[in-house]
Amino acid sequence: MPTPLPVTETLQITPLLDIQSASFATCYAQGLYWSLAGEREMNGPLPESYVVEHLEMYITRAYFDGTHEHCLPFLGFYLGMVHGGVLTDRGQLRPDVTTLVVLQQRQTTRGYRAGREWYFYEASQRERWQTESDLIERLREVAREHLHFRDQQATLRYAFGCILGELSGHLFPKTAQETHAWEAAWQQVRQAYAQEQAQRGQQVGRA
Repeated sequence: MPTPLPVTETLQITPLLDIQSASFATCYAQGLYWSLAGEREMNGPLPESYVVEHLEMYITRAYFDGTHEHCLPFLGFYLGMVHGGVLTDRGQLRPDVTTLVVLQQRQTTRGYRAGREWYFYEASQRERWQTESDLIERLREVAREHLHFRDQQATLRYAFGCILGELSGHLFPKTAQETHAWEAAWQQVRQAYAQEQAQRGQQVGRA
């Protein structure tokens, strides 16, 4: 479990990552403070574009190429801002909020849902609590591959959505609606697999 971060003299908040780096933790706590102290134009969850645009900027400026490591801890500030957006000024989850960010684009929404499904159905306890190093390595891999994507922006949005969806699992339990949708999808996969196996068996029998 991650260590709670001191945001003010009286408020500590558990981050969405198991942060190991002091500089990343400081930036994350600063993002939380700015968000909770009202140092932004709107209250409530930030739009997905806040995260997507900053991560895209890091990739297009080649910040993940190994020569800009000093820039990477500031990613913690952006995540702290996002986290603070769904909290009250007392550090409690806002009762009217159901997603980590305001989802706007189809590909980000698809990734977000996929990330949540992975978190609740596939991830081990260790995988659920990513470190900031885990996150940076994932983004570094996305940065290496993004030039080869046919639709670069859509693929990036999906990848970033997956990350946000996974992180959201720490704050938002799976809903009955999500459970029903995921189980229905898995049932379709199982049925398709069973039909495929039956067809193969029939072909072998005729051979």
